[in-house]
Amino acid sequence: MTPMEHLAQRVYILRHTKRLSQQELARRVGCSTATISNLETNKLKTITIDHLVALARVLRTSVDDLLGTAGEDSDPAQAVSDKRLGGPGRNSHSPEHTVRSQGSRVKV
Repeated sequence: MTPMEHLAQRVYILRHTKRLSQQELARRVGCSTATISNLETNKLKTITIDHLVALARVLRTSVDDLLGTAGEDSDPAQAVSDKRLGGPGRNSHSPEHTVRSQGSRVKV
């Protein structure tokens, strides 16, 4: 399971557990309802770091949990270059998803 697939599944499960509508989650995160819908159906190709952090805060979990990287090293600087996030060693033929912040992109 890719980090984006894990993110889609975790957001869906946590949103339902907390009895939040897509509209309410979107309002609290600061994004559109379409973004939440596309995220949960794994149609979203990129997500801003700000939205990822806001999702974790609103859903009361960690970014590591949302991406399925909990239990691995949690140094954010290392995670950016780690191969599980599309750094060196990743198969270049696999589909790429990205996390972006202020124009810079991190493959997920």
